[in-house]
Amino acid sequence: MQKLDALSVMLIASFLWSLYPMLVALSEGKIGAPMFVLIVHIACGLSSALFAFLITKQRRVVWHNIKIVTKSLGFEEWLYLILIGLVATLFSFCFVVAMESTSKVGAAIIIETWPLLAMFIAPLLITKNWAALTIIDYICGFIALCGVGLIMFGDQNNVSLAFNDFDSYKNTPDYNSLIGIIAALFGSISIALSITLSTEVSNRISKVILQEKEYSMNCAFMAETIRRIVALPPTFLLLYAFSDDISITWEGAIITSAVGIFIFNIGNVAISLSLLKAVSSNINMIYYITPVMSVVWLYMIGKGDMTPLIFMGGILVILSNLILIMKNKSDNDKVKKLSN
Repeated sequence: MQKLDALSVMLIASFLWSLYPMLVALSEGKIGAPMFVLIVHIACGLSSALFAFLITKQRRVVWHNIKIVTKSLGFEEWLYLILIGLVATLFSFCFVVAMESTSKVGAAIIIETWPLLAMFIAPLLITKNWAALTIIDYICGFIALCGVGLIMFGDQNNVSLAFNDFDSYKNTPDYNSLIGIIAALFGSISIALSITLSTEVSNRISKVILQEKEYSMNCAFMAETIRRIVALPPTFLLLYAFSDDISITWEGAIITSAVGIFIFNIGNVAISLSLLKAVSSNINMIYYITPVMSVVWLYMIGKGDMTPLIFMGGILVILSNLILIMKNKSDNDKVKKLSN
């Protein structure tokens, strides 16, 4: 993964995260939302710590640097880490609630709108040189957002009623799913913050602790380990607040562990590396292929319906991705020519 460019790494992340809604749907009824969040954090944290340990060179030097940096952390740095843990926990919880409260396709699409937010906040939270966003980036973002909107409305059975007779619409199941939609929106904001904040941790680990010349998987695995450690306190509060929903089966535990290892660990590491390697923060927009694939996986397991609006929205999302893929290749070629 270290030798892949930012575009390829983001495509890998997109594929892995497209499986997330399907796995959450398969775990429904087999594990409660608070336990889902806890096991995801534990499985992700342990696997990322193991991977980081295995690929770390000069472990004594690295461990010495970690101790020095940890002791030097001030109040603002600890607050920063607490925020990462909070939004990481909030994302997982909101997504599970959304999947249980509203349509699974709708929840998957709404939650996956985070790249649009990340494209704008990444330059603010990740300290590296970014290329300025262009009009093409904004246009692609708008096209992708329109596509996501079509997919979301395409999964609603009474969407026309919402515009013609809202009072009647309030009595339909679609109106009750608004709780899930709101939860999904909060989840989208949370993961956008979680990804960008954690990527900045990877950035600092690479420069200060590992003192790397080029970004590696190691800094991302270490940052992911830290993210899961700081996410445990809010997760225990979640368990306490929703103690009535603490349920688990072996099948649910296995599915959730797989989510933690392959999606939250490897998938997040791929996103972080992609952001660190990318010339522009518009690399986040490539992730918009994820909602399209998520809908396909949900449809294949019988958890979602393919409607004309969903199909049209998917076309728009794919179109915006193709434009950005070509633009990113052009930008990378220009950078390579200048460096040579």
